[in-house]
Amino acid sequence: MDRHEDKEALETQGPGRRLADERRRQGLSVVEIGRLIKLAPRQVEALEADDYERLPGNTFVRGFVRNYAKALRLDPEPLLAELEQRLPPERPSAILPHTENIPFSPGHGEGWRRYLLLALLVLLVVPWALYEVYRQQPAAPAAPSPGVALPIVPPSATKPGGTAVAVPERASGAAPASDQAAAPGAGAPVPAPSAAHQAASPAGAPGQASVRLAFKKDSWVEIKDREGKIVFAQLNKGGTEQVVQGVPPLSLVVGNATQVTLEYNGKPVDLAPYTRGEVARLTLE
Repeated sequence: MDRHEDKEALETQGPGRRLADERRRQGLSVVEIGRLIKLAPRQVEALEADDYERLPGNTFVRGFVRNYAKALRLDPEPLLAELEQRLPPERPSAILPHTENIPFSPGHGEGWRRYLLLALLVLLVVPWALYEVYRQQPAAPAAPSPGVALPIVPPSATKPGGTAVAVPERASGAAPASDQAAAPGAGAPVPAPSAAHQAASPAGAPGQASVRLAFKKDSWVEIKDREGKIVFAQLNKGGTEQVVQGVPPLSLVVGNATQVTLEYNGKPVDLAPYTRGEVARLTLE
């Protein structure tokens, strides 16, 4: 009997509630997911509750579900297919009164037609314009795929506010280029390291601190600098690393914190004392 009730509950669960469950699993709050998909918290809550009457219209609801699914790296098509079965009927457009046998004075006929055409034009143009505005808003930034190594960006090339630097892992069997060049001749001088190699050291620009994050599993991270400016915010795939530089103190929010290791200016930081549930919140001086 319990299995039958659980099955019925799963079948009656709408796409909004499924998105809410996945958001909580990834350690994201309503405010954080709203910032990613450009929605107010009240709109996110209405969408997760499958309360479509509180949202602008069916066209916008479809776009909200699609963007929400992409931000969580889910396939939106099954959710959209289920959404079509739950959307309320479109609100009927304004119905014009029946004008048969209603007398009009000859002098006001043209003015009445002009206002009617203007009203019809507004009814057509306004929904289309709103849809275009929502459609052209940028989607959430995609995390890099776990199998692709990204080049190291030297700290000197970062902006004053601090930017994220992706650090790839070198294969255990690969030898440095300088060692390969020196192999043919035992007495050949070792070439000096290039300027690009020297610039890739972990030390940041004067006044900036360095945060290194290694992800065992998927985790969403947001970092703000001393001015409260967001210098890093994205969903990171398991098996990747990120190095972020900014002016301290740095405020961090780390989702799925038990699967993340953190170093601050080369020193390890234990996230356990700052973790509540699956999310760690801390400030690095």
